[in-house]
Amino acid sequence: MNIAWLTWKDHGHPEAGGAEVVARELTARLLADGHKVTMLTCGYSKAPREEMMNGVRVLRVGRSRYTHTFQALAYYMRH
Repeated sequence: MNIAWLTWKDHGHPEAGGAEVVARELTARLLADGHKVTMLTCGYSKAPREEMMNGVRVLRVGRSRYTHTFQALAYYMRH
């Protein structure tokens, strides 16, 4: 199954905390079960727009917590 994970920060974000640790653990379990996970999250300074992190495809859309949700939804609807 292809899973789209919408979140404000990925675990590489400079402000990442406990929620991102939990997300990393949950996505690792999904990957172990054979699923593909794409995390749609916001960008931050010097972050690549797209990268693979621990098997999770991370797409950074929007430049803030206020814009990424709408841009992530638009991305998801196009794909």
